[in-house]
Amino acid sequence: MSFDTRIEDRPDTENNPSKIREQLERIISDPEFTANERRQNFLRFIVEETLEGRSDRIKGYTIATSVFGRNDDFDPRTDPTVRLEARRLRRDLEHYYLTRGRHDPLLIKVPKGTYVPVFEQRNIETVELDERSTPVANNGSRSTGKSLAAVALITVAVAIVVGAGFFAINLFSQQVPTEKPQVVEAIGGGLPVIAVLPFKIIGETGAVSQIAQGVSEDIITDLTRVGGLRVIAHSTSSRIAAASETYENSLAELNVTHLLQGTVQILDGKYRLNAGLMAIGSDEQIWAQRFDYTAKQRFEMQTEIAREVSNALSVTFLPEETARIERGRWLRHDTYALYRQGITIINPPSDPARFDAARILMKRIIELEPNASHGYSGLALIESYRISFGHTPNEPTAHQYVRELADKALAINPDDARAYVALSVSTRISGDRDRSVEFARQAVEAQPSFGRALSHYGVALTFSGRAKEGVEPIQTAFMLDPASIRQPYLNMLSIAQYHAGHFEDARESMVKNLDRGGPYGPHMMVYHAAILKALGDDTEMDRVLTQLNRAIARGFSVRGWLKRLSPPQQYLTPLLQLLELAETKSVDAGATAKE
Repeated sequence: MSFDTRIEDRPDTENNPSKIREQLERIISDPEFTANERRQNFLRFIVEETLEGRSDRIKGYTIATSVFGRNDDFDPRTDPTVRLEARRLRRDLEHYYLTRGRHDPLLIKVPKGTYVPVFEQRNIETVELDERSTPVANNGSRSTGKSLAAVALITVAVAIVVGAGFFAINLFSQQVPTEKPQVVEAIGGGLPVIAVLPFKIIGETGAVSQIAQGVSEDIITDLTRVGGLRVIAHSTSSRIAAASETYENSLAELNVTHLLQGTVQILDGKYRLNAGLMAIGSDEQIWAQRFDYTAKQRFEMQTEIAREVSNALSVTFLPEETARIERGRWLRHDTYALYRQGITIINPPSDPARFDAARILMKRIIELEPNASHGYSGLALIESYRISFGHTPNEPTAHQYVRELADKALAINPDDARAYVALSVSTRISGDRDRSVEFARQAVEAQPSFGRALSHYGVALTFSGRAKEGVEPIQTAFMLDPASIRQPYLNMLSIAQYHAGHFEDARESMVKNLDRGGPYGPHMMVYHAAILKALGDDTEMDRVLTQLNRAIARGFSVRGWLKRLSPPQQYLTPLLQLLELAETKSVDAGATAKE
């Protein structure tokens, strides 16, 4: 339907094009409109084309070439880019009109099945009446979306009022409550999210089994270095494949948009790999290819797969990303296995013996691969964590050792994300928060889907006083690899949420970590107690403090760890006060025992 026809249908909407353009600018400039720049341009294009009477030109091909910069060979039948962006744009508009735009008199919608927008005038008095009432049909089954939005808004308002009263009397928290954080629309804010399932084996031979496992894992690692994608970690994608009964649900929970899978077999002394990329939510296979290769050609083939997948998803595969992939590869399976053991064994990190074991493993990697960066950056990472948890006798010397190891790693591979993470941790402990954030940012730039880089970027932001910004990268790290129970992503997320003032979310993250058996040492107990204190749950807080005083007796210095975090003073004060309370409880418990 053209715009001119709608004007004739609505003579009461005089000067409609001007009003629509005003509404368009109101939406795009509002913080509640969560669309990225790509989708903002999408919306602006289809609205302007409609207003200019060219709605018949609004097709997938035109949008791809005019908005997304695609070439003339773009084929909307095989490339889902425009459909995916349109789906996300509809959600962006729905969110806006349920929040800040709930009183706007003009609706801009993009109906399903078309990219042509429609414009609807609505009566504000009717909208306000709907928000004050909750009409229910005789069968009790009908309640409007507007009334549900009103209930949600009232609930938030009550929570804010109650929260304000609580914070006025809270002796420990010196923060102010903040608004509820926006839910991350998808991992990486609208970028394609890929799950690479373990490749299936054709022919039962041990060699093929090992190659199939290695290829899928290597492809995941390669794709994590591509900036325009987000990639589910190998541990999580393997769990997805193993839990066949919840296969589709798992993909939906992770916001996966595309699935890469295939087969491996041996033919005539060579390996044959068939790989295919499928769009989730349809049976459409948007890319498929067969690769025949020898063992020596394996890595070359994997780089080509990463390039082909990126092209199929309209993601520019930059020359520097090819270099990152080539430099960052593990050439030996045994050294990669040693690294995974070393980086996992340190949790919970309050036990110094765990770091001793991890250091042995990382030094063994250096012996096996002295000309690769992996062992140096891995050891630098372990050493930076040792400093953080107070397990080094001479901190200045330890900081220097971290710098030397990281510099050696970066001299071999300038894109070694682990080296940047180690430098971020070390500089933060030294009190240089700005450099800590910059090193963490470089880690994410080098490997955009690397959970450790993302989570430490969030931590660096948090302890530089920017906790609100720190929450999302840690959320993304966890969402990319929720199956890695020993990784402290939920602990990090809980800390960032606490300092951002999102206390309910912080408790939820903490409880989720405990329920799944994640790491939980005395350093996290003090944060757990602080979250409970902020929520007014003194009974549960007292239980956690009792647990904390037992942990303090084992010799780990929670106070030293808190100070080495190098947080702003307003972060540190309520935590130290709770720690003192826990220590007092410990003294009281000892006195009671003597009596």
